[in-house]
Amino acid sequence: MMTKINYQPWLQSVLTIAKHYRIEPSEERIRLQLDWNQNQNLDDVLQLITRQVGLNLRKVPFSLEVLNPWRLPVMVEFNDGQVGVIDKADTQGNVSIQLSGDHGLSQNLSLDVLKNTIKNVYILRPETSIPDARIDEYIKPYEASWFWSIVLRDWKRYVDIMFASLIANILALATIIFSMQVYDRVVPSQSVPTLWVLAGGVLIAALFEFTLRISRVYLSDIIGKRADLRVSDRVFGHALRIKNKDRSRSTGSFISQIRELEGVRELVTSTTISAIADFPFFFLFLTIFAIIGGKLFWVMLLVVPLMLLPGILAQKKLAQLAQEGMRESSIRNAILVEAVQGIEDIKLLRAESRFQNQWNHMNEVSADIGMRQRKIVGTLMAWTQMLQGLTYAIVVLVGCFAVMDGEMT
Repeated sequence: MMTKINYQPWLQSVLTIAKHYRIEPSEERIRLQLDWNQNQNLDDVLQLITRQVGLNLRKVPFSLEVLNPWRLPVMVEFNDGQVGVIDKADTQGNVSIQLSGDHGLSQNLSLDVLKNTIKNVYILRPETSIPDARIDEYIKPYEASWFWSIVLRDWKRYVDIMFASLIANILALATIIFSMQVYDRVVPSQSVPTLWVLAGGVLIAALFEFTLRISRVYLSDIIGKRADLRVSDRVFGHALRIKNKDRSRSTGSFISQIRELEGVRELVTSTTISAIADFPFFFLFLTIFAIIGGKLFWVMLLVVPLMLLPGILAQKKLAQLAQEGMRESSIRNAILVEAVQGIEDIKLLRAESRFQNQWNHMNEVSADIGMRQRKIVGTLMAWTQMLQGLTYAIVVLVGCFAVMDGEMT
């Protein structure tokens, strides 16, 4: 069973350093946060405190170089568990330290006395943009995109996914090479041993490709889970702390806006990441096809824009319908929540018919928007399937003339 941590000394030390940087957070709000997170380990508690205050935290082993005057103030942990803040140092090897529980009183001690008793040093620095009520309403500091900074925090793992995609797509070429070798060499010479060797090579390549793709999906899901938890924490925390004047007047609409986060989460799922990772290798297949197919490459090159152009043209209309659908969904959810909350008043006023008519109207509008979206998507899918069939027929047609002319086998 994990023991509860006495966070009071740590909180006082962090607030002392925050005061040095003229940051004045709400101590009571931080205490409430800590009361709900007492069973976490010390590192997580410190991260929670510093994040609420607006400071960045880094834990380093103790060394005399850390106590450079240019780096002060720093928070130190002693071997006996006591915590303090070193805020000054002189050239004679003396430092000024405020121990937790001394209510801001400082005492001067020699480094020779402290160096054997300090266990860890915590360096705290303000974040990039510090809230300042005097100017924020007029000149807001630049703030980087919070969503992508969270999603791309594990960018090194995305490099691993791209590398796995590269190897998997190269192994996928084994089937094409196998077909060429069978038709060009095995069938004319009727060499059964060669056929079995080639089939074994394709089987091994397929097993490796399968393993890489499963590993890629697993790794993508782990990254997506981490990003999902961070995004949910950020959004829900912001929703709890939002000012009443900035919050939606409708409770149901506000709930619906938070629920729309599910659509954003789909950006970091394994399916989306795998599709994005595989897209650059489409050009690799085009290059291989150009080397093998000769004139047939131009057929594929002509088909590519014909497949992409309708989708690009439909993006604007789909985005407009998605925006309308989101709005109608928010209104419908607002009607539902407010009707459930005020069911007694609705019955008292005999307004059941009015609310039911509003509900039916919202459902009809939402269904109409969904039908228009599905119509566009269905048309794009039908266009894609038709092009796939025509592409196969045109490739066979052009390939027959190339074989007759002796340009291909």
